Amino acid sequence: MKASVNYNSYEVKDDLGKLIREGDLVAMVSDGTKGLVVRGVNGQKTTGLGIEYEEGGHDWLDVFPNGTLHVYGHEESDK
Repeated sequence: MKASVNYNSYEVKDDLGKLIREGDLVAMVSDGTKGLVVRGVNGQKTTGLGIEYEEGGHDWLDVFPNGTLHVYGHEESDK
């Protein structure tokens, strides 16, 4: 199952249908790229969820509506 996006509420679900939320650790199923889901704000003060990649860089979470993400942990549980 592909990650699905509900643009009305900005909800993104992973490959197993789990809601992705701030603090989740996610991986792209296709290439294993990992990142942390964070709250982001752009220059126009639009807020939403984004991904900070382990390798550096970041994107809005909803950039991947056709990709497949998998939640494999949560930041709080790893501390």
